[in-house]
Amino acid sequence: MWANPKVKKIAGVLFWVALWQFAAVKTGREVLLASPYATLRALADLWGQPVFWHTIMFSFSHIMLGFVLATNELCNDEAVLGA
Repeated sequence: MWANPKVKKIAGVLFWVALWQFAAVKTGREVLLASPYATLRALADLWGQPVFWHTIMFSFSHIMLGFVLATNELCNDEAVLGA
């Protein structure tokens, strides 16, 4: 049964979600650690709101800009070093 890679992946995901749920219950304070259900519920509430997608795209654009700048800096360093 455990030889199947899909079963291993599913078991791994279930283990970590169960650990997350256990930790959320033990803390007892959703401000510190929200449960998986609360997280999915909040995501479902935000999914249809344009401001959610605007925020996602804003963050993504900054991440990509950082990646491009880092890549550009790496290329410049290699040209200077003669690599």
